[in-house]
Amino acid sequence: MIVFEGQISGKCKEGVLRRGAKNSFIGGLITSILFAIPTVVLALKIDWIVLLFFLVLIPFPFLAAIPPKEKYYPTIFPSKVTIDTQTGEMTTQSSQFYAESSIAEVVKVLDKGEWYLIYVKSRDGRFICQKDLLINGNLDEFEKIFKDKIIKGLKR
Repeated sequence: MIVFEGQISGKCKEGVLRRGAKNSFIGGLITSILFAIPTVVLALKIDWIVLLFFLVLIPFPFLAAIPPKEKYYPTIFPSKVTIDTQTGEMTTQSSQFYAESSIAEVVKVLDKGEWYLIYVKSRDGRFICQKDLLINGNLDEFEKIFKDKIIKGLKR
């Protein structure tokens, strides 16, 4: 059994928050574009004043990318990730969430240097394992389990 437990910090926390901000920015941008199309159509059909709605659409992606307040961290960062090699199950949890998946559902494991990000088929991105929070097992055992799925040094 491999267990990572504790509060995520340092480069791991920065990386996860940066990843979330990037995804939020892209989602906000797509939303803005989707609302911009009918805004232009309405402006052409009704009145140019409708284009003032762009004042709301332009900052939307930037506002969506603002990092969350610290009180919301328990909804983002796991405090415990368990990989049970006997049953083939993985769990990730904090005081605000709990998710489980099987090791067989792992699509890829990004090795970010100080931490791992495990992607599973269900797209749950909360399997975040900070290497210095390992309390049970060892990193060699972890890498042996995911040997065919580990991608090292990827910036994403």
